[in-house]
Amino acid sequence: MFYNVADIVDKTIKIEEKRIVMINDLIDENRNLPTINLLGKVFRKESFKMISYYKDIKREISNCEVEEIDFRTYDKISFLITEFYNSMFIPNTKTPKEYLKHALNIAVDELALFIDIQGRIVNNSRNTYKITYEVLSKIILRLEKQVENIDKLLKN
Repeated sequence: MFYNVADIVDKTIKIEEKRIVMINDLIDENRNLPTINLLGKVFRKESFKMISYYKDIKREISNCEVEEIDFRTYDKISFLITEFYNSMFIPNTKTPKEYLKHALNIAVDELALFIDIQGRIVNNSRNTYKITYEVLSKIILRLEKQVENIDKLLKN
C-alpha cells in the first residue's frame, strides 16, 4: 500500500469534521449567549464548505496519476496532523472576542501545519510532486483566506 495526497486530504476532512463537533458542543453549551451561538453557526457553515471543497479536490485528483509519498515522509506528516487534531479544543468562551481569538489561533496553527507539510514533501522528494504540490497549495490558499476572514472579524 502506498500513500498520496488523497490520504492527506482525507485527514484534512477529519479535522473539519472534528471542528464541527466542537462547534456543535459550543452552541449547545452556550444556548443563552446569542452572539456566541451565531458565531458558532457561521463557523460551522464554513466548516461544511471546507469539507465540500476538500471533497471536490479529491474528485479532481481521482482520475489523475497522483504521485506516491514515501512512507517516512507520510508517517511524519500523519503524525503531525494527528498531533494537531488531538490538540484542537474550544475553551469555555463567554465573549465573541475570546471565541474569535481562539478560532484565529486554530486557523493559524492549521495553516502553519500545511505549509510545513508542503515543505516536507518538497524537501524529501527526489521526484517532482506536481499534483501533490498543487493540491497542498490549494489547501494553503483556502486556509490563508480563512485566517484573513477571522482576523477581519476580530478587528471589527
